[in-house]
Amino acid sequence: AEAVGGDFFTIIPVTPTKAGILICDIMGHGLRAALGTAIVRGLVEELKSQADFPDVFLAALNRSMRAILRNIDEPLLVTACYLVVSSESEEVLLASAGHPLPLRIHRGTGAVTPLGTRRSAHGPALALFDDASYGMETIHFSAEEMVLLFTDGVTEMSDENGHEIGLERFMTATGKFAALDAQQMCERVLDEIQLEAGGAAFEDDVCLLAVERRGADRQPGA
Repeated sequence: AEAVGGDFFTIIPVTPTKAGILICDIMGHGLRAALGTAIVRGLVEELKSQADFPDVFLAALNRSMRAILRNIDEPLLVTACYLVVSSESEEVLLASAGHPLPLRIHRGTGAVTPLGTRRSAHGPALALFDDASYGMETIHFSAEEMVLLFTDGVTEMSDENGHEIGLERFMTATGKFAALDAQQMCERVLDEIQLEAGGAAFEDDVCLLAVERRGADRQPGA
């Protein structure tokens, strides 16, 4: 049961030049979380036709989950963040369902800030309310930047003193490796967090997903 969990991501082809990027964190561990993952994955396949706009997509996903889980006594809590990126525009569309906001990482300076604002982009977690609505933001995303989506298992990890790593230390770690390519950065960030934890294994599921725009001198992101 410890080998399966509820963190996952998927890439949705929206058009030949647009892609939807979904990351989810399903409450709990083991078979229940894995079942929730299977439900969400199936619904994502059914709802691909509504994947153009994050606010519309998350609202449709929420309604479908509520219809399936309406008669289940124990709630299934799912947080999600959904982006739509385009190869033809330096803009990203963002909506969040109770999920931590992605990070915007500047390659040259190592500056790291949240992507979007909680006030306009955050809606409730999925499967909680029948008619939940979600705000959407349009944000500039240049070739000098990378967007990092993550689940809270990485920020809720405990250090050697028993203190939570937290968002600030996680942001510091990502900025430290901002010049690396996407895959290397993710690997080094996880190594850094585990180093602060004294080499301990992660206490919760962890998922990192880096998105970068392809430039003339840079390979595609991982």
